[in-house]
Amino acid sequence: MSKGLALITGGAGFIGSHTAVELLRVGYTVRVLDNLSPPVHIGDGSWPDWLSADVERVAGDVRNREDWAKALRGVDVVIHLAAYQDLLRNFSQFFHVNSVGTALLYELIVAEKLPVRKVVVASSQFARCSLTDATRSDWPRACGNRFAPSAAGPSNRCRYWRHMRGRRTSTRSRSTRKN
Repeated sequence: MSKGLALITGGAGFIGSHTAVELLRVGYTVRVLDNLSPPVHIGDGSWPDWLSADVERVAGDVRNREDWAKALRGVDVVIHLAAYQDLLRNFSQFFHVNSVGTALLYELIVAEKLPVRKVVVASSQFARCSLTDATRSDWPRACGNRFAPSAAGPSNRCRYWRHMRGRRTSTRSRSTRKN
């Protein structure tokens, strides 16, 4: 018997596909939402070979309300890993995918009164510091970088949603750096 339906955004990427394998192992039914775009993917719309055949696949974008609505149908748990990673070339796209996409997730859950039990939002190292912002000796002092507002945005919305709606949420940083 399934523990429920888990949606993983960015589920065809490295972290998402490994998360899918683990959720399947512990008894969840898994659906992934991914736009299959470069540089993570080839960009031809094909699903990667490494993604488990037991995963339901939804091609779509977290910036698109209809894609979210389709992917969220019947979902119990959301693990939001989708992110635009190349902030130096296109900061506006970085902000739009990472912050606006996350806000749209919460907006739909509330507006449609979806029975999502838990949301896990992955943040990035940019929520705290960028490796280009500091040398190792002044790392703690240099954490107020220009990318932090958009990178921390999903985490801040997660805390607000938990406070205002009483829903279970958590954030996890993808950074392996220790402060």
